[in-house]
Amino acid sequence: MIMRVRATRRKILLIFLTSFTGTITFFWRSGNQNVSIIQYADLTDVSRRKLCTWNTPNTLSSLSKLRITAGLAEADQFQEELCALQTLRRTSVLEDHQVVLLFIDDGFEDRTHCGIGCRFLRLDMALWYAYSNQMSLHSIDNGGWEYTSAKNCPNRNHECYFQSLSSSLVQDWVRDESTRNFLNMYDAKKLKEHEKFISVHLWSRQNLDPFRQEHHFGLSWLKNTPALLNKSGCWVASQLLYYLLKPNNLLEKAIIKEKQNMKWDDSKQCVAVHVRHGWRSRFNSEIAMSDYMKSVNRFSKSKNILLITEDQDVIRDAEANFPEYNWLYTDYPRENKHDIGAAMAKGEVDPTSEALNALVNLFLSSECEYFVGRVNSTWFRLMIMLAYGKYGQMPPFDNLLEDWGQGGLRKWGFFGMCTLEEMRKEVKILKNKFPKLVKMDLSKINL
Repeated sequence: MIMRVRATRRKILLIFLTSFTGTITFFWRSGNQNVSIIQYADLTDVSRRKLCTWNTPNTLSSLSKLRITAGLAEADQFQEELCALQTLRRTSVLEDHQVVLLFIDDGFEDRTHCGIGCRFLRLDMALWYAYSNQMSLHSIDNGGWEYTSAKNCPNRNHECYFQSLSSSLVQDWVRDESTRNFLNMYDAKKLKEHEKFISVHLWSRQNLDPFRQEHHFGLSWLKNTPALLNKSGCWVASQLLYYLLKPNNLLEKAIIKEKQNMKWDDSKQCVAVHVRHGWRSRFNSEIAMSDYMKSVNRFSKSKNILLITEDQDVIRDAEANFPEYNWLYTDYPRENKHDIGAAMAKGEVDPTSEALNALVNLFLSSECEYFVGRVNSTWFRLMIMLAYGKYGQMPPFDNLLEDWGQGGLRKWGFFGMCTLEEMRKEVKILKNKFPKLVKMDLSKINL
């Protein structure tokens, strides 16, 4: 059962320290402890987002000079709070120790396959729960995420593709040796079975329903957080996503390599088009490429289109019938397996290659100015939310056929605390801001 650990938030005192190199570091003071939180690489460099001190600059933190970045001050301030929450403080035995929330949602409680977008949605909700309850979120050491392989990444967890969520290993946050031993030895299922014997809180699939039903994705907590009172659930969810998905060295290299292969030009704008023809695409299979192009044609500033699809026939269709556009897509075999989860389990598809291709597409899409697809796909929603998190503004998008009732939208909202009610407010803003691009009917976003 989910419970709020603390109803009030700690006050955070930020102390500024300027070094001789022009670098600014933020500190979080708790009691007598000073903890380094955020490092500003260069005050004059507006092309990068702020990072936790243990993070390294990456594709996600690098900003396009074509984009407006004026609204990022509040976003970076929220990132500072998240970094503070995820930073280990040295405390005495008499002081309250930092509570750990361990993400163990590796699919052992699922009845159906949970893809990458599904997992990130769950991680996003877990981080909001941790933030609202003054916990720190951590990955499991002995993971079993199906989009990883023990050969390439023995831990098989979030850090196989992303930078660490916290300043120190989870074992450093735990005081009792017994719990540390459990964390070192057991996988997700075993930890759940021994939950009453360990001193950390666990987050698994079982936590999602009460989080959604009893706490309405924690939206009530947003209203009780003064620093976020003027922010929507979608804005907060996007910033949580930005925090979670900083590429590690493996993924960063894959993104750079693909950019080189594509001859990606950072000086030109692009449209991200997601055509879902995968194993759950029964609602999309009858939509032709020409339907997507009706939306794409609204964006007259560029002919560059990042095409994201599992179906090679979609690429052939696009290049044959719309040769005036510059089609950008990853060099990857698109076999369109009926069930990708089963194919990876059988060894028919390499999970690391599958994940890297998907993630490269995701991060490339965050550089685009306009999005076209269908929101019944968690992946399309993820694309929009990551771009929102990166630049602090919801990007204009079009939802083909304007169906807002499929693909888990009714149950899980657009993206957790970014509920359909919250999204309707965002679309209203987009329609006023981008009238030529965003023509969706607000009345169809039924709550």
